[in-house]
Amino acid sequence: MGYEIKRLRCDNGRGEYDNKTLRYVLAARGTTYEPCPPYAHHMNAVAECMIRTITEKARAKMIDSQAPVQFWGEAIITAVYLHQRSPNEGLKRNDHNGYQAPYETPYEMLHGFGKPTHDVDGNKISYQASLHNLRRFGCYASRLIPEVQCRQGKFGPRSKPCMMVGYTHDSKTLWRIWDPEFQKVKAQSEVVFDEERNAHMLCQHGSNEIDMFVVSEDEEYVDETDTGGQDSQPTQIPKISKSHMHGAPDEEAENVHSQRLRREDQTAQRSAADAETAHSRRLRQEDQTAQRSAADAEIITHSRRLRREDQTAQCSAAAIKKSSQVPRAAPAPAPPIGSRVTRSQCKASAGA
Repeated sequence: MGYEIKRLRCDNGRGEYDNKTLRYVLAARGTTYEPCPPYAHHMNAVAECMIRTITEKARAKMIDSQAPVQFWGEAIITAVYLHQRSPNEGLKRNDHNGYQAPYETPYEMLHGFGKPTHDVDGNKISYQASLHNLRRFGCYASRLIPEVQCRQGKFGPRSKPCMMVGYTHDSKTLWRIWDPEFQKVKAQSEVVFDEERNAHMLCQHGSNEIDMFVVSEDEEYVDETDTGGQDSQPTQIPKISKSHMHGAPDEEAENVHSQRLRREDQTAQRSAADAETAHSRRLRQEDQTAQRSAADAEIITHSRRLRREDQTAQCSAAAIKKSSQVPRAAPAPAPPIGSRVTRSQCKASAGA
């Protein structure tokens, strides 16, 4: 841009700036290397202020969209993209030579510095960035499903719910869209946005309600560029990515979908096994309880029968003892012989 760098001041990062290669390049260009001491952020004020500015913008986007924290990297990239296209007070100030830049945004300064300001006809050339592609971060985005990827027949859906997470720096008609089904960030062009809705809301997936934008730690976070139907290769993304998948989009989608189905099947099998184990354990407990109750009832019945038999035996013994103690009546004495009447006397009395 016409300026020579006199000094390079950094935060004393080991390996990042403090290395032999960078020192050699700076010395060859006549630039002084000035690492600031540890914990002296005020000596690196320009960089620290810019870091704070970008962080605050990204934090505001995360809070407004209520997006999961896994998308902080996308929020940072979007904040930088918007900062380059926002008016900057520093460009309106005069430098030590009294020069004032004729630009209002860093984007214009980057693309228009050193280039002609008017064409051959005297018309002013504008280097302003196009803002027609700006959308709300984290808003609901309906992505068109290409015809070759429609697997639900003629009457299946032709779009899917996604989330807008950023822009592409080399195109004005592409947006970075998070696809919750395949756990990927893709560059899409055929998208319809609803900026009044936050995409973090629950959506219907079959018969189950799931949070469409929860990124599991076991899932691979992939960034893939797709211009609307043509096969493309994945591109490298920020540090949010854990690994990168390679191959055609259709094969990747099918592999991810089959892996999700296998995990769901394994989860269902484990749930069924746990339910069966709990049911058998409950049946065993009920059986043991019933056996204990039957044994207790039998013991109580036997003890009652023994008590009744004992009481009956005691009553019989008491009755026998009482009957043995009652005195017997004495036999009546025989009448005297003189008072006896013989049969002959009875006949004689009857003839007289």
